[in-house]
Amino acid sequence: MSLVRAVARISGWAAAIYLALWIIATLLLPITRADQPLDSFNGRKSIYATPVRELIYSLPGHCNTAPRKRLIILGGSAATAYRPAALRAATNADEVDNLALDFSNITQIRELFADLRRCLGEDALRSTTFLFVTTYILFAANNNRWADYTVYESEKIRHGLYSGSPKALTPTIGPSLMPWAIDALRPVFALYYLKYKSGSVVKILVKFASALWTHPSSAEIQAKYLRKVERMVAGNTDGAAFGGEQFLELDRLVSDIRASGAGLIFVEEPVGSLVRQGGRSFASYRTRMASFRLQHSIPLVDLSASASDAEFLDSLHATLGNHALWTHRLVEHLQEMPTSALGPCCRPRGARNSEG
Repeated sequence: MSLVRAVARISGWAAAIYLALWIIATLLLPITRADQPLDSFNGRKSIYATPVRELIYSLPGHCNTAPRKRLIILGGSAATAYRPAALRAATNADEVDNLALDFSNITQIRELFADLRRCLGEDALRSTTFLFVTTYILFAANNNRWADYTVYESEKIRHGLYSGSPKALTPTIGPSLMPWAIDALRPVFALYYLKYKSGSVVKILVKFASALWTHPSSAEIQAKYLRKVERMVAGNTDGAAFGGEQFLELDRLVSDIRASGAGLIFVEEPVGSLVRQGGRSFASYRTRMASFRLQHSIPLVDLSASASDAEFLDSLHATLGNHALWTHRLVEHLQEMPTSALGPCCRPRGARNSEG
């Protein structure tokens, strides 16, 4: 009996400590409430620590909600510039969600859409329009991005809530229990948050010290980033055959979205002048994308040349202070689109009524 009592006492203390950590994590680190739109940008300050984790662990709490007019943004990390609150204010959407994924390509975005489709259900998607923010970096081949699991998959399996081989992950618990399990893991997420943020601070300090030593100009920073991106998409065939693997994934993604009954609009992401004028891969991407879009009759908002170089952190990402400006430009273009191109979700206030 003494052993049983000892085990019970230890278990009780462990439970009490875990509960105390849960309360501390809840008080100090925010989470996105289930009644709020999904926004991966929240991951930069929430308990989940990153945009990718924000989507993975917030999405289960939004499943099986009543159908509503949704506008959903898909894309890579630069798509976080398009702010949901401003888009909702400028449209008649009931909800605008930004599901921009860091470290992404089309393969990874398809994985997210598959989870979203299972979560929301077909009825909800039939009243949804997707704005897919695309650019050439999303067409980097899988073997240039990761060895096996995508970043999205790696984060799903990190805390044991999903398991399986690459491209075949399954939840380890049922969908009705998943939000409860995620809620119970707050102390675990808090520890990861501290680990991740401390590592980020070190990286920022190293980068800052390097910048003080080398004094790079804005043009040098953008040129360095362009070289990095060109290496990432290296090996893709030029011209009309550019990015074969990821264009096949894009074809499947478009088919999946349309089969769900949702609307779809492509938004060409703004890029810096160095990319537009000197990026060989960008020119090849534009050739292939123009053909693909026409083949599939997908409406387009082309913002690729809409931003000045002063608006960029690098050649692809807007500075935080320019998010509102980029969102405003997107709204202006959506207002010029015919109603028929805007899909089942919503039309911006002030949009023209023409169906042409």
